[in-house]
Amino acid sequence: YIEKHQAAQPASKIASSGILPGPKAIGPGSRIPILARGVLAALDSKTGRIAWADRLGADAAWPPLKLDDSRWLVVATEPRSVSARDVKTGDIVWSQPLESLPVGPPVIVAGRVFIALAGPVGNVLNIDARTGELLGTFAAGQQLAGGIGTRPGTSRLCVPARAQQIYVLDAMPDDGAPRCIATFTTGHAPGSLRREPTIFPLSDGGTGLLLEMADGVGDTALELFRLPDGPLATAVPMDRARIAGWTWFPPAFNAERLATAGDRGMLGVFGLRQAGASDGPMFMMADTINPPIDASPHRSLVLAADDDSLIAITGGRLRQWRLVIDRTHGRKLAPGWSHGEPVGIPIQPPMIDAGIAYLTTQRNGPPVTLVTAVRMDSGEIIWQRTIGFESSSPHVRIGDTVVTLDHRGALLSLPADDAAKAWSFAGKEITGPVLGLDGRPSLVRGTADNWVAVLPIAKGVMLRRIATNLTIADQRIELPAALAGQPGFSSNAAVLALANGVLVRVGSDGKPVAGPTWRSAGTGLDSIGNVTHWHDDIYLVGDGQRKLMRLTWPEGNNYDLATASALERPQRFVGAPVVVPSDMPRAVVADAGGNVSLIRGDKLEVERTWRLGDGRTITNGPTLLGGFVFVIVDGKSLVALKLERD
Repeated sequence: YIEKHQAAQPASKIASSGILPGPKAIGPGSRIPILARGVLAALDSKTGRIAWADRLGADAAWPPLKLDDSRWLVVATEPRSVSARDVKTGDIVWSQPLESLPVGPPVIVAGRVFIALAGPVGNVLNIDARTGELLGTFAAGQQLAGGIGTRPGTSRLCVPARAQQIYVLDAMPDDGAPRCIATFTTGHAPGSLRREPTIFPLSDGGTGLLLEMADGVGDTALELFRLPDGPLATAVPMDRARIAGWTWFPPAFNAERLATAGDRGMLGVFGLRQAGASDGPMFMMADTINPPIDASPHRSLVLAADDDSLIAITGGRLRQWRLVIDRTHGRKLAPGWSHGEPVGIPIQPPMIDAGIAYLTTQRNGPPVTLVTAVRMDSGEIIWQRTIGFESSSPHVRIGDTVVTLDHRGALLSLPADDAAKAWSFAGKEITGPVLGLDGRPSLVRGTADNWVAVLPIAKGVMLRRIATNLTIADQRIELPAALAGQPGFSSNAAVLALANGVLVRVGSDGKPVAGPTWRSAGTGLDSIGNVTHWHDDIYLVGDGQRKLMRLTWPEGNNYDLATASALERPQRFVGAPVVVPSDMPRAVVADAGGNVSLIRGDKLEVERTWRLGDGRTITNGPTLLGGFVFVIVDGKSLVALKLERD
């Protein structure tokens, strides 16, 4: 142990990006730390809103530790440092630079912070948790791995070397300075440790140490040792078990059992031998396999285990399991509560407070970081939000706010006063996610400056109308088939194209009335049928390929689809027509052949066409903004066309 004092950097000299969404984001609850994509965010526990956030670096891997009720301990990688942060504001209280990245998460013992660093010397820093002063360094003389295990009720630390042995450090001995008091052999192979040791008392009064080590190319060995009493000894191997897949998070355990999960979906519950029992020191009680959703390895996590149940995320799904006794199979895991919709792959250990677990997960399709607050006794989701979001619709301006939908159907606002902060995090949720969403949500212009969120749900659709003052009015409609494309909205009705090829009109009573067929002969069953309100009771309807037709539908069964006078293009239409505000009805359409056309009048006459050139394909658009028509070409180029020029 080398005594070396180095004062912490004062807060006034520490640079921080300090991205704060503003006072309206701060709610009445306590703060929950979330680390995702190199960003630390403090969420309000009651609302899920971001109170503050800061960038720690792309390689930041360990969520904050609680120093006390007002401070978190935070490890950043850009620049490399460990700091104390104010829980309420995110302000840095003190900071110490790190010469290299840690090999595992820091630990807090007896008012001191200990961090094992990477590098040939194997340093373990000893920092005063109150002031941030560096007090000294343990130098192992060889590389360390996994992180630091703490022995409950003592000031002793177990720090694994990269191979073969573990150092036992006494951070605050009764006599003298901190020192290494023992080194014992475990025989673990170089680079095999999955994480820091797990240390717990044994029923016979001894102390057990569990190492999780890579076993082969894809499994995990659980090695249980008895900690020796002497300063130089070999740890006594007690038992060994195997989990299919790699483990990524510490096991959950109590005095009688231990539970962990591998990334191939295996959930294992192991009993710990009790006094007077004839069982092995660590014996399999029950296991189950829950393969990942897409059959590829995914991180799994055991949140908690009590006397007769446990809660875990395996295969991307959150479930409760109950330990029961079956007459045929003996002990087994039986399903308890569960969620039908996947919560995703865990990326940090859960935060648990007052019976509520706060889970941070990664979901694909589209990729998004999701935070979920769930009651552990019932599985009830209290709130759910994204850290960042994958937009499912265009960003539209309503008043002084930019509004969009995320893939869950949540309606988000990005106020203009947040623009100076570059909108680095998900905006404020106007409405939460829609449970049971059955398709990709979209945002469609209604009448005047109003917009409608179109939210496909089982056996129908929810239309969420958004007024200019951001007030919301919902309408649920039962439909005989799924939506096939964008609906069109007039002042008194909505016209929707369904996947069965039929157009329906929905008036103020919410009852759909079937009308004509929108799909032309020869058009595929997977084609998209878009509807756009043209003017009065007239709509423009696409057949999913090369035809655009005029539909007149004032009420009930009184409709007329003008197929004979349809506008037909050489190649299929891209997107839905965009109406141009003017005295005469006009709209802009685009086709995959690289043509953008301005059409007018009820006969759909072509007023002007812009040809973007041979071999250029319009892949998205058109969009109208400020007298310009915008389209995306070949998926990578944005082209602007002046509306009133050739």
